[in-house]
Amino acid sequence: MKESFYVKITDLINKRSNLIQMMNEFEIIASDPKRLFKSSFQLNKEEKFRKNAVPNLIRIENEIISKINEYKLQFGDFIYKGEKYEDILKRENSNRIMNKTVFINKFDSPYKKR
Repeated sequence: MKESFYVKITDLINKRSNLIQMMNEFEIIASDPKRLFKSSFQLNKEEKFRKNAVPNLIRIENEIISKINEYKLQFGDFIYKGEKYEDILKRENSNRIMNKTVFINKFDSPYKKR
């Protein structure tokens, strides 16, 4: 049981890491003005990623925290790569810089709300 719990949490951690990597790569791509001359399909795909990336990241992180809390109740602290993952997550979140010009959500929009 402990092993399956650990595997579920590490899968979520890997999913989070992959999403962050994709977001970092997307920031580089989004800063290239030449991309605007590509197909509208590609631009729509970028816009969909732009809108969903941060909410997905938050959802995954909340799921990780929830699973870690369940794990803690049954088995004690969740250690990942020699450190409590809660500490890793808190440190990464406090150091996170989100480029709002790339990942803007409707609440940060300069347009008036109707």
